[in-house]
Amino acid sequence: MSETLTVSELCSQIEAAIKAGFQEEVWVEGILSNLTRSQNGHVYFELVDSSGQLGTQAKSTISVTLFAKTKSFINKRLKAAGGTRMEDGIKLRIRGEVSYYAAQGRVQLIMSMIDTDYTVGQLAADKERLLKELKNSKLLDANSLVPLAMLPLNVAVITSINSAAYHDFTNELTASPFPFVITPIDCRVQGLEAVPTIVNAIASAQHGGADVAVVIRGGGSKGDLVAFDHRDVAIAIAKSKLPVITGIGHDIDRSVADDVAYLATKTPTAAAGHLISVASKQAELLRSHSANLSRLTSRNLDQARSDLRHLSTGLNREAANFVSSSDAKLKALSERVFSAARHQVVSNRQQLTNSMAALNQRPPALIEQAQLKVDSVSGRLKALDPSVTMKRGWSITRTEEGKLVRDPTEIADGTTIVTTTKGGDLRSVTVNNEEP
Repeated sequence: MSETLTVSELCSQIEAAIKAGFQEEVWVEGILSNLTRSQNGHVYFELVDSSGQLGTQAKSTISVTLFAKTKSFINKRLKAAGGTRMEDGIKLRIRGEVSYYAAQGRVQLIMSMIDTDYTVGQLAADKERLLKELKNSKLLDANSLVPLAMLPLNVAVITSINSAAYHDFTNELTASPFPFVITPIDCRVQGLEAVPTIVNAIASAQHGGADVAVVIRGGGSKGDLVAFDHRDVAIAIAKSKLPVITGIGHDIDRSVADDVAYLATKTPTAAAGHLISVASKQAELLRSHSANLSRLTSRNLDQARSDLRHLSTGLNREAANFVSSSDAKLKALSERVFSAARHQVVSNRQQLTNSMAALNQRPPALIEQAQLKVDSVSGRLKALDPSVTMKRGWSITRTEEGKLVRDPTEIADGTTIVTTTKGGDLRSVTVNNEEP
């Protein structure tokens, strides 16, 4: 049966083995993660293995402790190298003692030195490599070609909404005279979580009806801003359907996010100022167009009034001429009508005179012709007069009712008849009235 060790004995053997295996300090490179600063001035973080691409995590990690007495030395070196701070997401090459912390059963690296040239150079190299990739993929200028709305009033703000950067930006817009609509999209702006949350925020801005997306933060050291040099953030901006304006808050170095954005401004306030400037230019253009339209309308109205007056004058002149001409024509026509009427009256009067003369000559001839007709008719009437016939011995027989009897068979026996002769009437009654 093998020997049984106590926990303390095992820890002591592990510590001894580590000291034996790492008798000198070692240099280690990796990505800084989960950095915390204690109240007593110590700094604790993890160094994460990477595949060589900034921000890409691997499974291998080592805990690192930077004691307060060493931290001041490290900070001086970082400041001398350009102000880079140790922040989550940056690549480090550090030296330290490999030790075993028995109280927690943890192997750790006690940091004693940092290669600032490596960190700064690595950041620059990664940035240069990414810019080249974006240029070859035709993504470097892609977002700059996305058209900005004529009046970009709907603004998606991508940042930590509890930050001073957010309040500086929104205060600037709300203080302007323009009705900006602000859609805040909260995200981390530093540390390992910054990259995926910024990428997701840019994707979310595409679907909110915004006119423009603004990515802002309140500045910081090179280490603080490492997320804005990340490939995923750069590609998300480059492929955005909205124009992206950055205001990351550092004056010296441009991030890759600045290089691929539609517009890069120095600060969140400057980003807001640009949007206000665009709105102001549009307002001024609108005022100019309005003034031009007013002047054009006034000029057209003046011209219309002038044309109307000219037309009215011409119309009055034409009307006067027409009335004068019509009066002359009416007078001439009246004279012609009067002359024609007078001539007609004279002509009719002459015709009437002639007709009266003709009438005066015709009555004697007409009377003579009528007398001849009367004599002829009178002679005929005399010839047909029954009294004349009766003088010659003829008579006329009628019934009592006055019906003329022409044939004996027309009346029955016993009918009283009246026979008129020259000397008077005879009454008789018919008897045996039969055909002979």
